[in-house]
Amino acid sequence: MAGSSSDLRVGAVIKFNGEICKIIKYEHITPGKGPAHHQAKMRNIKTGRIVENRFRTGESVEFIRVENRNYQFLYKDGDALYFMNVDDYNQIPVQADIIGDGIKYLKENQDVQLGRRT
Repeated sequence: MAGSSSDLRVGAVIKFNGEICKIIKYEHITPGKGPAHHQAKMRNIKTGRIVENRFRTGESVEFIRVENRNYQFLYKDGDALYFMNVDDYNQIPVQADIIGDGIKYLKENQDVQLGRRT
């Protein structure tokens, strides 16, 4: 879904340099000299790395639609982590490389939010 840099907000998910990133800090900057721009600090969803970028006003941005749901971490089996949807009790496997370094912080029965593209 294409949009403009003027549509950027904290929590928005965009495709930036071929990677999916979530906006964690956003500012509209109007300097005394030169054109206004949008400054965004983003977290790469896959690697967790923080990147910053300056977008020109009106620059095209590709937004990713993400649906978040509440899950409970159950257990790890090989390269898969198993989560249970707390609403309907369905269990889903998620590959460990998708979670990345966040695996170190997961504990059994911990409530988490997982997002998926819609």
